Amino acid sequence: MTRRGRLEWLFHPPAVAFVTGTAVAVQMLLLLTLIKPFDAAVHLVGQIAVPMLIANTAGAGFFMSILLDRRMSLERQSSVFSAKALEIAARAEGALRGGLDADSAIRVARIVYEETGVGAVAITDRQRLLAFIGVGGDHHRSGMQILSRQTLEAIEKNIVIYADGNEVAYQCSISRTDARPVRAWPAAAQIPCCRQNHIYLARVSEIEYVISRASGVFVIDGLAQERFTELTLKTLEQRTSLFRCHRQVLVNPDAIREIVFQSNGLAEIISLGGQKIPVSRRFLSALKYRLAIS
Repeated sequence: MTRRGRLEWLFHPPAVAFVTGTAVAVQMLLLLTLIKPFDAAVHLVGQIAVPMLIANTAGAGFFMSILLDRRMSLERQSSVFSAKALEIAARAEGALRGGLDADSAIRVARIVYEETGVGAVAITDRQRLLAFIGVGGDHHRSGMQILSRQTLEAIEKNIVIYADGNEVAYQCSISRTDARPVRAWPAAAQIPCCRQNHIYLARVSEIEYVISRASGVFVIDGLAQERFTELTLKTLEQRTSLFRCHRQVLVNPDAIREIVFQSNGLAEIISLGGQKIPVSRRFLSALKYRLAIS
């Protein structure tokens, strides 16, 4: 089959079951031929032929079906991971056009953090930490020397190490005494926005929405002015009154003038400034509940 280009038949459950059934039938014929006396052979074959034929044939077919399901599952996972990797690469392209430095590293870390939904993301060179976002960000600071044994080993050997705490034990190598104290953040009334050599503090009450693009996170006010911020959407969602209406958009509920519901299950917000803000199916129900819409 391989030489004839019919490789798929090797993994076809009915074909495997048929070959197995044929092999069992040949085995029964050999028993009839080799066992003496012939009456004893007939009696033996009569006792075992049907059970063996059913069990072996069905078993081989089911086993091949399980293998095919497993292969299809791995292919689906591979496709999802590949699509996610391409999406991250597309978003990170703009941030890396000027090379990898501390500023671009934190932008890329933010993109990976938002796209993957993991607890934390770190970007390093071979000696030092360039950017860190997520759990542990209170004591993992940019510029710190790499202390993790697993990280150093992965860099040195160019391999992937899964330190999940179960099969591979892991404990943060930074002493608790060196960590900055963790504190609860009050609701922020302003968002720091970077512009050239100064920082502009945008009032949350004047912001209509915040959007995450390939080039970074941008704050848009009622006059449609855009300002870049280094804060992630997740951080802004936790520390401000902004509400998520889309995977890449936060909206100010006080800036909503009307909501247009579409036939495909999506919706669109019209802000006080006349700007159109998308609402995805995933966040539509939560938005309606937030605004007390039945």
